[in-house]
Parts: sequence; C-alpha cells; structure tokens
Amino acid sequence: ADFSGYDYVIVEGFKQEAYPKIVLLHSDEDRILLKQASNIAAIAVWETMEQAAIAENWHDKLFGINDSEGIANLLWEHRSNFRNFNI
Repeated sequence: ADFSGYDYVIVEGFKQEAYPKIVLLHSDEDRILLKQASNIAAIAVWETMEQAAIAENWHDKLFGINDSEGIANLLWEHRSNFRNFNI
C-alpha cells in the first residue's frame, strides 16, 4: 500500500523496527515492553495504571490513553522525527 499521502500511519507491533514508537501500556505487566521496544518516543497508559513509577523517566512523554490532544501535540512538535521511515 502507498502511504505517501498520509502524515502519520499508526501500526501495531514492530517493536524492534527503527521508526519511533508510542508504547501502549494496559497494565503493570506490560512494563516489559519498555525494555523490548526500541526507539520509544512516548508512552500512553490506561487510567488504571499507576503512572508515578513510569513518570520518573518519561515525565514529558507520558500520556493517558485518552489524551489525544497531548499525543497529537507530541507528534506535531516532533514531526521531523516521525518522517521518512519505510515499513
């Protein structure tokens, strides 16, 4: 598929690929994903998770799963980091 007309394409998986990622954490057990994924740009967590332990290292890149405005702002502010990746 040709995605050249899109600003962003969001895909699931591909934890080890070079492109920047937003890691989604459903529960505390998912924290292992922070060690498994490469090139993490941000983290989005479900409201049921305790964010304090995660926030220590990710304070400016940690979002609630429903903070679409905050995540969109991050994508816009760092748009040059999210361009020109071939999947």
